[in-house]
Amino acid sequence: MLLAPGSVPWEVGNALIAGFRRKRLNARQVGDAWAFFERIPLRLLPIAVAKALELAEQIGLYAYDAYILEAVRTRRVPLLTTDKRLRAAAAGLGLEVWEATR
Repeated sequence: MLLAPGSVPWEVGNALIAGFRRKRLNARQVGDAWAFFERIPLRLLPIAVAKALELAEQIGLYAYDAYILEAVRTRRVPLLTTDKRLRAAAAGLGLEVWEATR
């Protein structure tokens, strides 16, 4: 099971609709992608938003990236990502990072 901040489903939904609006995805692809996402075994975690926002301010990240880092930091689990900037931020905080390949 993967751990993720509670915001992840909203972020995935937002990304899918952004792809639809930019005509990169059609309605069926959005629905199929969401159905696939729902099959991923995720445990959604509550996040101390105030702490995440402080982290975002300190490192210069978007809040949703800081939510992920706050989840990793407080649970003391490795970060799994393909995002180079997020990986670098985590490493800079001394957090363990596992690189996901596409």
